[in-house]
Amino acid sequence: MSLELRIVEVEWEDSAGTSRYVSVTERDEFFAKPPLMLSTVGYVMRDDDRGIGLVETAPVQHDDEDGRQWGACIMIPRSAVRKVRRLR
Repeated sequence: MSLELRIVEVEWEDSAGTSRYVSVTERDEFFAKPPLMLSTVGYVMRDDDRGIGLVETAPVQHDDEDGRQWGACIMIPRSAVRKVRRLR
């Protein structure tokens, strides 16, 4: 069985954080930075109100649903999505 999956590029705004204590100056510099914009390309597994779920690697053919192996899954929250462009 061959899979026909939609491929998209998603531009999205990432979250940021620190994992250590910072000075007032470092804190203010951190919050002054613009958000980091990212671009992710993948096969669409889910596209709904919650967000867009993509996988980077999908099986070309496999007759056994449970035997399929998927690689590099990501769920991008709808609130972070800025643009979606269909590639295939």
